[in-house]
Amino acid sequence: MTQIIYGSPSGRSLFARALAPCKLMLTALCLPALLAGCDAKPEAELTPATTSVEIYQLPGKRTKIQQPLEELAAKAKQYGDDRQNLKLAYHTPEVRPLYAKIHHLLAGQHYTEALPLLKDLAEQGFADAACDLFIFFDPYEPGPPEMEDATIAAYWLSQALDSGYVHAQSIAALLHYHGDNPEFPLDWGKSAEWFFIAAEQGDPHAQSFLSRRYKHGEGVEVNPLEAYKWQRLALDRIKVSHIGIGENGVAIAEFFLNSVVEEFELTPEQIKEAEQLAANWEESHPWAYQSRDELAYYSWEAPEDYPPPQGYAPLQDNPPRQDNPPSEDSPRQ
Repeated sequence: MTQIIYGSPSGRSLFARALAPCKLMLTALCLPALLAGCDAKPEAELTPATTSVEIYQLPGKRTKIQQPLEELAAKAKQYGDDRQNLKLAYHTPEVRPLYAKIHHLLAGQHYTEALPLLKDLAEQGFADAACDLFIFFDPYEPGPPEMEDATIAAYWLSQALDSGYVHAQSIAALLHYHGDNPEFPLDWGKSAEWFFIAAEQGDPHAQSFLSRRYKHGEGVEVNPLEAYKWQRLALDRIKVSHIGIGENGVAIAEFFLNSVVEEFELTPEQIKEAEQLAANWEESHPWAYQSRDELAYYSWEAPEDYPPPQGYAPLQDNPPRQDNPPSEDSPRQ
C-alpha cells in the first residue's frame, strides 16, 4: 500500500513530507549515519555567494514567536473544543467509501479521475480532502508535475486551516519554515506558532518539530528542557499509536531525543525535570489527540478496510517522483 505522511514538502529539506511515497529501510546500525544531516538548515534562499553567517541574517529566520504561549495554548484548546464541528471525510460513514476510492485512485496515479471527486468533497467542507488537494497541487508534493500550482495549493491549505484541522496547521508551520510558497512566506516565528498550536493538540509531528525548534533556537529561544519535553511527548505518542510514522518512526524519534540529551549534556536531574514537564502536560491535556485514527493521518494511503474500486489497477507507465533523503526538517517524515 502506498503510504504518504504529511509534514512538509518532499523537496524541502524538513516535513520532505511533506508528502511523497517513501519507505525507508533503516537499521539500528545505519540510522545515526542516515540522520547525520538532519540538523542541516534549508537552502531554499541560498546563492553561491551566501555565507553561513548570512544564512541566519535573512529576516524571516530572525523572527520569534510574537504571541504569548498562554494565548497560543488557549487557541489550541479552542480548536480542541471545536473538534466536533470538524468535517473529515475519513470519519464520515456515508462519505468514507468514496474517500477510500479516491485514495486508491491517487495511489494508482489515476489523477484525472480522482481530482473532480476530491474537489467536490473539499468544496463540501471536508478538511482532509482540502489537504489532499494541497498535496495534489503543491510543487514539492507527489502530485502530477504538469498540474503544479503553488497558489492553488495554498488556497486549499488555507481552507483546511480555516476549518481548524490540526494537520493543516502542521503543514502551514513547515511552509513558513521553508518559505518557498508565496502565500506562506519565510517566517520562523510564525512557523513556531503553528507548530506550538498543533503540538498542544497532540500532533506528534508538530511536537517533534517544535522540539527541534527549541533545540536550535529557531522561532523560539533555545530551551533544552522544552526540547526534551516535546520530543518525549512525540516519542510516547508514536510508540502507542504509530501516528503517521512509517516503519522507523520510533527509532527516529528516539534518535532525536538522544540528540537533545547529548548536545546539551543534560544531567540526570535535568532529564528528570523534563520528564516531569512531559508528564504534567499529558495530565493537563486529556482532550488532546491520542491516535492516528483521530488525526486521520492517512494522506494518499487508502483505508485498509476498503478494497480498490472495481476495475482499478495502478498505472505502470507513470513512475512516482523520487524523494530526497529524509532530513530533520523535510516535509513528510
